[in-house]
Amino acid sequence: GPLANGESDSFTVDAPVDGSPVSFSAPGLEETAPVTECFALPDLSIEGMCNEPTGQAGFTITNSGGPLTTGVDWIMTTDFDVFTGTTIPLPPGETEMFLRDAPPDGSPVTVEIPSEEITITFEECYALPDLTGEGVCDSATGVVTFTVTNNGGPLTDSVPYEIVVEETGEVLQSGDIPPIDYTGTESTSVDATAEGDTIVLQSDAIQLSVRVEGCALPPQLNYDGTCVADGIAEFTITNTGGAMTAPQSYDIVDADGAGRASGEFQLAAGETETIRIEAADSELSFAQPTGIPTVITDCTEPEPEPEPEPEPEPEPEPICGYTDENPDGFPVIDMNPEYCGPDTAQERAWTPIEIGEGFCPDWLLYHTDQTGNWEIFRLGKIDTDAADTNVNISQTPDQRRAYDVAPSRSPDNTWVAWASYRDGNWEIYVGLADGTGEPQRVTTTANAIDLDPVWSPAGDFIAYESTRSEDGTFDIWMVDVATGDETQLTFDAANDINPFWSPDGSKLVFQSDRDGQWQIYELDRGTMEVTLLSDGLGDDHDPQYSFDGTQIAFRSFRDGNENSVIYVMNADGTDVRMISDPEGDALNQVWSHDDTLIAYQSNLDGDQDIYVYQFPVDGEEEGTNRLVTDNDIDDYAPTWYCDSPTIVFTSDVAATDENPFDSNLYQTFALPIDAGPVDVATETTQLTDETDADQYPQDAPAEENASRERAVPGKERN
Repeated sequence: GPLANGESDSFTVDAPVDGSPVSFSAPGLEETAPVTECFALPDLSIEGMCNEPTGQAGFTITNSGGPLTTGVDWIMTTDFDVFTGTTIPLPPGETEMFLRDAPPDGSPVTVEIPSEEITITFEECYALPDLTGEGVCDSATGVVTFTVTNNGGPLTDSVPYEIVVEETGEVLQSGDIPPIDYTGTESTSVDATAEGDTIVLQSDAIQLSVRVEGCALPPQLNYDGTCVADGIAEFTITNTGGAMTAPQSYDIVDADGAGRASGEFQLAAGETETIRIEAADSELSFAQPTGIPTVITDCTEPEPEPEPEPEPEPEPEPICGYTDENPDGFPVIDMNPEYCGPDTAQERAWTPIEIGEGFCPDWLLYHTDQTGNWEIFRLGKIDTDAADTNVNISQTPDQRRAYDVAPSRSPDNTWVAWASYRDGNWEIYVGLADGTGEPQRVTTTANAIDLDPVWSPAGDFIAYESTRSEDGTFDIWMVDVATGDETQLTFDAANDINPFWSPDGSKLVFQSDRDGQWQIYELDRGTMEVTLLSDGLGDDHDPQYSFDGTQIAFRSFRDGNENSVIYVMNADGTDVRMISDPEGDALNQVWSHDDTLIAYQSNLDGDQDIYVYQFPVDGEEEGTNRLVTDNDIDDYAPTWYCDSPTIVFTSDVAATDENPFDSNLYQTFALPIDAGPVDVATETTQLTDETDADQYPQDAPAEENASRERAVPGKERN
């Protein structure tokens, strides 16, 4: 304000923290000389901190004011320690840090600067873990117990450890020491050695090593006694524990208590003492120590107790399509439909199948268990550019024991149909003949048997047998491969099985037990009429049209014969002719492509061999049978190699005592018809050489029947 003469006024402001010059000016007045070295007062603040890697707690002190020209005293207090100190003089903006040991339990830390009346408190700072170990030997049991104690901050992660025998390096135990809080403990125990070796618990992760010396298992004495001969008893005392530190007395007495032997024994670890006593017709026992078995010195062996009769194994629960195995593991299907159907097919997606022009392929199909399951493989190249000649067609998943049987080729040889037991019941599948892609499921019944697929000559349908019908017996069904639609073809309450297409696809021949025995019937697809072809003289099985459709080959039990015999009749059931010797059991007949030959198997000479029948030629009245193979082992399941006179068949000739089920495929010529039999091992061409079983080939005709192994509902011969 206005000043009178001689008056003055003063002004006060906060000094700068760095002591920089301060000057005064006003309008109309000369500027005063600056004031220098004038500082603001110190302004101190502190902040607590934890340093986890070092296990320390501390604080920082920061000067936000003028210079601290003289250090100030501080006090840091925990439940375990009191730390004091003095700061350095702090220039403006400077910070000083102090770190001391953190409390092991994370309890509060208090920091004070008394002169500044500043106090802070913080917690959850922990000292580093401080693990110590102790080992204790229990001499009574020979057990070493190690205890690890944490005297520091928490051990937050498990650390590995081992307990080893120092002298040998043997690891007795290994594991992890779990997280341990402050003052917490963890213990583990191991048996000492019989020799009293040094036992060490060690953990390199925390630099811990605890040794226990001289701890041994206590003696473990096992007593035994036996009569080694009439009148001679032998007692043994074996120490399976640690060494005995003092001798022990023994007394052996007879049944009257009279002493027979006495003495002392002191056994090292693993040592045995033997005591032999002669005492006829006596019962001897240890009187000291007690509890030892009595030995009777009469060594006459009593009559053995009769072994109890074994409990009969429970009968398996009856299920639809129950499947057992032959000794070679091949499936044997229970064809009894009693526990099946009626069933309804479940909905399923369907990928349409287109079939091209038909031809005879230069490859064949066969059954093999080389994958661990019975599967369908292709043998031979599918075309000249194909690399693999042995291809898995059925591609059974590995999740269960499964079986794939009865393959049938599509006429253009692009697809293969078969029956599979991979879903817990028997279903029909189709897959590509080149082995690519995932097989497509045709039938989707949960409680039915679907078997024996056979592709129609035009390739538009697959016929098969199924128990899904209302009456629960087998009927003939077919599926349209373009749409996936299934159609029931026969409706009789009896069993209709084994369908086979006529060459023009207009008819199906099959066998049925609707008349009380197995007879052959023909189904006209146009009219759906069923015609009986058999003459009723016996059970007829496995009908098969000739390639020109004029004849049917089948096997039959007739004329009082207990053997299965191969016959041929006209397609209308007339002119039945026997072609195999009735003294042999014959089956698995197959037509050659030109219908002049039929190959089959028969046990006429005591084992299964391959035969070929040639129809009469050049005015002959009778046909001719040729024995093609003649071995002491079985040759069976013939098929024709396309349209050539070459037979492919299965033989067990390579089987050995070590591998009795090593069956393989072989081929040989059927002609000339007057040729003698061949030696399979030296005079045929072996097509497979896997040590697993390879059997039941199929090429021509395009249906395979041997894998059925004569299975039918009910009796084969009524």
